Amino acid sequence: MPAFRAAKHFAVNILAVEQVEYSQRFASPTENRFEGVDWRPGVLGSPILPNVLASLECALETTLQGGDHVILIGRVKKYSRYAGNALLYAQGQIGRASCRERV
Repeated sequence: MPAFRAAKHFAVNILAVEQVEYSQRFASPTENRFEGVDWRPGVLGSPILPNVLASLECALETTLQGGDHVILIGRVKKYSRYAGNALLYAQGQIGRASCRERV
């Protein structure tokens, strides 16, 4: 949390359904979650993971208190998106998002 509070920018990496290992790695209490991960710095310097479904590179605008959480509000400076299905985590379960064609 101290790193997020001190940062002027951050990235949101939206994982593809095939990237469960990243989800588990970054949810674990490991000291250095990026060790052994082949990430690249984004335009603002934040880590972008390989083969993600989408990434949002943001400049920090403000933070808000939300109960026992801190909410980061960022201005998107660059985004990338690719075809695929997103990995979801809800109600303690991992799943996948799929889009249906509109009629």
